[in-house]
Amino acid sequence: MEIKEQVQQIAQHKVVLVCGLFKSGTSAITGILEKHFGFFNPATVTNKQEQAYARDASRYETNECLHLRQLNEAILLSQKSRDDYANLITKYLKPWKRPLVLKDPKLVMTLGFFMTTLAQNEEDFAVVFTHRNTAELATSWQKAPYTKQLLQNDPQAIETLLRHQTFQIENCQNAHVPHIELHIEQIKAYSKALEQA
Repeated sequence: MEIKEQVQQIAQHKVVLVCGLFKSGTSAITGILEKHFGFFNPATVTNKQEQAYARDASRYETNECLHLRQLNEAILLSQKSRDDYANLITKYLKPWKRPLVLKDPKLVMTLGFFMTTLAQNEEDFAVVFTHRNTAELATSWQKAPYTKQLLQNDPQAIETLLRHQTFQIENCQNAHVPHIELHIEQIKAYSKALEQA
């Protein structure tokens, strides 16, 4: 199936979770869903608030919602029960209008909690997984301060996160969750075609 048809099918859902490593095309597909399919991204609200208090506003030019980043970090650092996570995620999701797109590379590790909560709340959702050649990822990660630091702290960070992503894809398949897998080059080409249309 062509990427156009795949994205159109995913865009029929009320909530789309974008799950991919840093520098794998997550921002690009999020932008497509926002600009061409009318999806709301909470980052357009929370990051303006974040910029107002930032000494270096350029740090916050991202498609990742500040509150989503904080929520994912809290999930990864805490030892709460699944019910506690579900309550936190429900509280986060409640105020945002639909259709809604959520993007944060940490979803590679926390996606299961979001899928469980959305299913419990009977939300109509789907997942987009983004991919990029591992060597290209490593080169790109070395150019950005945050990901460069990740690699310095853990040289196996990319491989570890890729294993997490594979696990999440298998979870989607086993739970029959609507999902698609897109390579960054497909996303770039589709974005260019949309701009030229």
